Amino acid sequence: MAERKFTVTTGAATSAILVAVLVVSIIGAAGTNGAAQSNIDGATIQSAEDVETADEIYVEEDGDAVLVYQTEEDGDDDDSDLRTMDIGMSASEGLAHVLIESDSEELEENASGGLTLLLEQDRFAGNGTFSMDRPEELESLALDVTAERTSETNTFDADFQASVPNEGDAAQLQSFQTSGDMSMTADTFATSGEFEAEAAIPTDVAYGVSVEDTGSGYSMDIDRTEPVSEFQAGSWEDRDAAKQTLESQFGGMAEQFGGTSTVTIDDYSFEESSTGYTLDISYTVEYENVKDGVANQLETQLAQDEQLDLSEEEAGAVAQSIVDVELRTLEANVETSDTGATGSWEAEIGNYGDALDSTLEIAESQSTDENVTESIQQVRTMFEAQQAADLRQTVEWSANMTAGEETIDVGADVSSDSENWAAYVDELQDRGVDAAQNDVSMDLHAETDGGELSADMSMSVEQEDLVGTMVDSVIQSASQDPTTGEETERVLQQLKNSEFQTGKIDVGVDSDSVTIEAGAKFDNMSALGDQVNQAFGGHTVTQIAGDLGDGDTSEMHVHVDGLVESGASEEEVSELAIASSSTEIHTGGDWDRSFNTMDTDSAKQFLGLNDDSESDEESDSSVPGFGPAAATVALAGAALLARRRA
Repeated sequence: MAERKFTVTTGAATSAILVAVLVVSIIGAAGTNGAAQSNIDGATIQSAEDVETADEIYVEEDGDAVLVYQTEEDGDDDDSDLRTMDIGMSASEGLAHVLIESDSEELEENASGGLTLLLEQDRFAGNGTFSMDRPEELESLALDVTAERTSETNTFDADFQASVPNEGDAAQLQSFQTSGDMSMTADTFATSGEFEAEAAIPTDVAYGVSVEDTGSGYSMDIDRTEPVSEFQAGSWEDRDAAKQTLESQFGGMAEQFGGTSTVTIDDYSFEESSTGYTLDISYTVEYENVKDGVANQLETQLAQDEQLDLSEEEAGAVAQSIVDVELRTLEANVETSDTGATGSWEAEIGNYGDALDSTLEIAESQSTDENVTESIQQVRTMFEAQQAADLRQTVEWSANMTAGEETIDVGADVSSDSENWAAYVDELQDRGVDAAQNDVSMDLHAETDGGELSADMSMSVEQEDLVGTMVDSVIQSASQDPTTGEETERVLQQLKNSEFQTGKIDVGVDSDSVTIEAGAKFDNMSALGDQVNQAFGGHTVTQIAGDLGDGDTSEMHVHVDGLVESGASEEEVSELAIASSSTEIHTGGDWDRSFNTMDTDSAKQFLGLNDDSESDEESDSSVPGFGPAAATVALAGAALLARRRA
C-alpha cells in the first residue's frame, strides 16, 4: 500500500489541530501545577498571508461552499506509517477532535500502555499504566511515590529499591548507608544524620568538632587523629610546638576582626609510625569579641557600596542582623580506617529572620525588573505567613547501597511533612495569595515481576478557575519571552476568550502502533474563529472533517459559509486566495457526491459530555513516560503528518 499524505499543510492543520495543541499546552501547564511556560511556537501558527489552495471547491447556489483537500499517493513506499487520522472541528458546537493512529517501529517488543489526561475548568486529572520487557540492565525494581497537598496537609513519601548487575563499577565501595533529617521554620534550620561506608581507604584519620556560640564569640572543641609527614613533623613534635602551630592557624582570624583567640591543648600524643608520625590531639579554641568586629566590617562594606546606596544607619542595621544569627548547635565527626568510614553531624542555626528580611529589602530596593520585584515580594509574603503560622517543615531520609559479587543493590526512603500547614494556608489567603488554595495529589508505582517491568501513575489538581489561571500564566510567560511574536500572543488571548469547558487526551501505545486522541469543548469558540478563518483566506469556517480513507479517496472537507455571493461564477471563485489554476471548481450545486461532516456525537462521547455520570476513571491507562510535554509533541507530530504535497 502506498504511503498517503494530506495535501493540507499548516492551513488545515492550524484549523483543527491548532485548537488541540493549544489545549494540550494548557493541560500541560495544569499538570505541572502552574509552572506554565511559553512553549507555543509562533512559527507554527498560521498567518492570513499563508493560505493553502484547495484541490476542489464545491459552491452551493446560496454561496456556501465545501473546500476539498485530497491525499497524495507515494508509490515509492509500500508501507504507511499513518493508519488513521480523523480531524474534526465544529464552530457551532464549540468542539475540536483529533484521532491519530500510526505505526510504531521504535518501541520495544511487548511494550504497551496508555495515558489519559483530563482538564476541566477547576480540575486536572491524569492516570495510566505502562509495561515492557524488563531491561537486561535491571535485575529488579520497586518504586512507590505518594504526594498530597491540600489546604489541610502537605506530605510526600517515596520508597525506592533496585538491583543492577555488578560490572565492577563499585569495586572500591562495598557498602554505604546514611540516614538523617532536616527541619525548618521561618527562623530556625536544623539537621542531623549519620553515615557508614565500607571501602578500602589508605589512611586512618579521625576528626571531631563542636562549636558553641558564647555571645561575643565562639568556643570550638576539636579532636584530631591524623598522619604527619617528615616534612611537617617539626610543627607538631612536642606540646609547645603544637600550641604555637595552632595559635598561628587561628590567631590571624581573630586579629582580622579585632578580637582575641585562646588555644588550650587538652590531650596530646605524637608517635612515630611506619609511614612517618601519628598526631592525636584534642584542643579548645575560644574566640572573644569577634562579633563586633564582623559587624563593623560588614557595616563599612555595605555603607561604601555605591550600588546599594545605604545610609550608615541602614548598613549598621543590616550588618547587626547578620551577626545576630545564632549558631545554636554544630557538631560533626568523621573517622576512617582501612576498612571504611563512619561519621555523623548535628547542626542548628536560628534567629535569621531579621537577616533574611534585611536581605530581601535590599534586593527589592535594587531591583529594576518588575518580575524580579514581584518574586521578592512573594518570598517576603510567604516568609511572613510562615512566621505567623509557626510553620514547621520536616524531611527524613535513609539510603543504602551494597555491592555483591553479581549485583549492586540500592535503596532509599524519603518522607516530608508540614506542621501547622492549614494555618499557613490561611495566612497566605489573608495576604491575598490564592495559589495556596489548590489541592494536588500524585501516586506513582513501578515494579519488576519476573521478566516484566510495569508502572502506573495518577495525578490530580483541583483549584478554582484552574484553566483561567493556567491560561493567564501562559500568556504572561509568552509576553515576557522576546522570541514570542504578536501572532502567538493574539492566539493565546483568543484562547482565553474562548471560554474553555473541558479537554481530554488519550495516548495508547504497543509494539505495533501509537494512538493519540484529543478533544476540547468551548462555550465561545467564535473567539478562535479568526485564527481558523485566516487559514482559509479569511472566510467563515463552520466545520472541518477529514480522515484517511481507502485507496486514493482520502480527503479533508472544510465547510465555509458565504464563500461568495449567491450565483457567483466559476471565474469569480477562481479569483479567491484559496483557489489556484489547478483547483477544480463546481458551482450551482450540480454534483453527485457527499461530503465529510464532523462526528460531533463521537467527540462528545470522548469528552464525556453525553453522560454526566461518566467518570474520568473510566479509562485508566497511562504511560508515565508520555507526560503532557510528550503528548504536546505527539500532537505537533500529527500536524506534521498533514504535510505539504511534494
